[in-house]
Amino acid sequence: MTVKQLGQRQLFTMKRKSLEARVIRYYNETKDSDSVVEYAVAILVRNALSIGGAFSDIFKDLIRSIFMEAEPSAALRQFMPYFQSYFSNDEWRALINRLFKNKSEYHHFKDNAKANIRYLTPKNSTKTNEKSSFNLISVFFAADGKKHTWTLKDIDNSRKTEEIRALLKILSSLTILKKDDVRRFTQLVAFDIFESTHHTHFEEPQPETQAESAQNTPVKEKNTKKTTARSVASTAKAANNATSANTGKTNSPKLATQIVAKTSPVPIASDTQKLVNDPPAAQNPTTGRAAPPEKSASEKNQPPIIKNDTPLSGKVNEQQKTSPKTSEGLFNKVRQLLRQ
Repeated sequence: MTVKQLGQRQLFTMKRKSLEARVIRYYNETKDSDSVVEYAVAILVRNALSIGGAFSDIFKDLIRSIFMEAEPSAALRQFMPYFQSYFSNDEWRALINRLFKNKSEYHHFKDNAKANIRYLTPKNSTKTNEKSSFNLISVFFAADGKKHTWTLKDIDNSRKTEEIRALLKILSSLTILKKDDVRRFTQLVAFDIFESTHHTHFEEPQPETQAESAQNTPVKEKNTKKTTARSVASTAKAANNATSANTGKTNSPKLATQIVAKTSPVPIASDTQKLVNDPPAAQNPTTGRAAPPEKSASEKNQPPIIKNDTPLSGKVNEQQKTSPKTSEGLFNKVRQLLRQ
């Protein structure tokens, strides 16, 4: 699989770890040393303009190996002065003898880059306000003569105008920044710095998924049933306790009758009709008990019935045995009837 060249978006927006891995992979598959060196120069400009210096010495070992081992080219000679800090003094002298035919040629490229090299070192500034940032919006001429804008976010606003101008002019020397094979940065036109403030954040609440609704519904119904049953039981228990307490505290028969009437169930239709046909007996105002029903004339003439409270058993009680006189009288009556 062929790795594509890195463009403007990757070089100025990707994070360090991903960007470094992408460049190393590109070189391992293509051995395109000239493009990798220009990638490194573009990242040096980004690092100098941004806050914190997060891209300092990015893929340093790869750059060292390219300058010390790759075939000499015009790109290596032109951009070599930007990487002097990557080498020791002895290594640097060896590179000059390797890449240039004479020292005058070396000094020509060094003088052209000298005005901008001193600004490539980042200031390592920190962000003072987390809610605000500064964006750089620049205008360049492309190779076809058309203007286009380029934006770099979250820059170091402590940079002076001359410093930013020198760093942006480095981009106009790169050939890798293209669109549809047309160079994008050939000449700097203008740039502006704008402060961007984070004012408000809003996030629309997300609706509950169907799966979550299906899982939650049975649980809610089950809990509702348990709660209802528990409430009914508690209510019934409270009512019984209240009734028992009131009954125990009642000393007046009349008040006890009222409490029983309140806790008694409402009679159904048949019971109501029975109450109409057979009205309850009047109560004795003294005792609070129902008065006995009034006896008829025939019931008043009948002798009283002796109530025996002795419990029933298999044998006849001694009080219930018939006396001898009574048995003899009955026998005589039976004999007279037979004679007739």
